[in-house]
Amino acid sequence: NFWCARGAQIGVWRAGGWKSNFKLPAPVTAICGGRTNLWIATGNRLFLLAENGKPVEVGSLPPNATARVLLEGNKGVLWIGTLANGLFCRSAEQLDMVPTSHQEITCLFQDQEENIWAGTEGGGLNLIRPRTAVVLDGNSGLPFESVRSVTEDAQGRVWAVSQDGQLARSIDGNWELAGANLKWPGGSATCVAADANGGVWVGTADRGLMRFR
Repeated sequence: NFWCARGAQIGVWRAGGWKSNFKLPAPVTAICGGRTNLWIATGNRLFLLAENGKPVEVGSLPPNATARVLLEGNKGVLWIGTLANGLFCRSAEQLDMVPTSHQEITCLFQDQEENIWAGTEGGGLNLIRPRTAVVLDGNSGLPFESVRSVTEDAQGRVWAVSQDGQLARSIDGNWELAGANLKWPGGSATCVAADANGGVWVGTADRGLMRFR
């Protein structure tokens, strides 16, 4: 289908002519066809065309932002270029700002390697590559720099043991050292492993093998 926006109206080309389908609460600033959906932006508000043919509001940008161009990536991620607030990425209903060389984004494109190309009004062409590795260190909240053992439990929490025997776990990206909150009896941890039943096993240098339930 071919879609067109004029003012607050959205129309579709069918049977050799334009059919006016619905009206948005504000003028449309960007539209984008996805694999199964139509994305619509009216300033800082985002809409998705539902199966019944009606737009449903699914999120928003910061109050002063105005969407200028939309692109749905190969994995369903929505990229949003704005008039004066840079580039945003919406994935699983989470909105993240992506640093660019200029705040005015004029066009977006995704290549076969899933890189995103963003044209800007005064900062040239930006290439955003998928990140394959992330370093977790003291700057990201990890309480130690030397890691000798790591695992992920059934709830998706990451556990790590330091070179000097400390035990820590990460919940939603926030690290905490094992202590009274985990009823950790102390001792020097040497390794950590998770089982399929939700338990976490910790080997120690002087207190045997322990299991968190």
